[in-house]
Amino acid sequence: MDDKVVNQLVELTQALNRIGLKPLICGGLGIYFAFHGRESEVSIRTTNDIDLMLTKTHIDNQAKRINIANIITNELKYTALEGSKHFQFHKGEQLLDILAQTVEGIPIKDFRSIIVKSKLHGYHTPEASFIQEDLIGIPLSRIWPEDNKVVGLEISVPSITN
Repeated sequence: MDDKVVNQLVELTQALNRIGLKPLICGGLGIYFAFHGRESEVSIRTTNDIDLMLTKTHIDNQAKRINIANIITNELKYTALEGSKHFQFHKGEQLLDILAQTVEGIPIKDFRSIIVKSKLHGYHTPEASFIQEDLIGIPLSRIWPEDNKVVGLEISVPSITN
């Protein structure tokens, strides 16, 4: 796995943990973590981006939504990719895609959940309505046991059967 993606994930996890949130990682990276360490003849490849799913728990109140938006855009210095409508971000070569469950009270326009107007949107993902069921907690130290900066950091990934 690319060290840039590892560092990006650690940085994102540390920042979200500081406000009491555990990132839910989807996409290729989520699949990699769900299967990591299992015996398999199938080679699992990761992608070069992070797909962060924002769930009802993450964005159930305005203060959390604003905190997440500030972490991504101010603290971590991600900027929206041109034409991406504030749901795809980059910081140099680091890519971060935001996905969002359907959440009551969060407006949806086109294919976007407008989490914080003009700052943070999520790709509206109605098929993720049950994504929080049977989440798998992954301590990052299980993936990188020799790396002290990951001690105490944990992400979630969707169940492989969900």
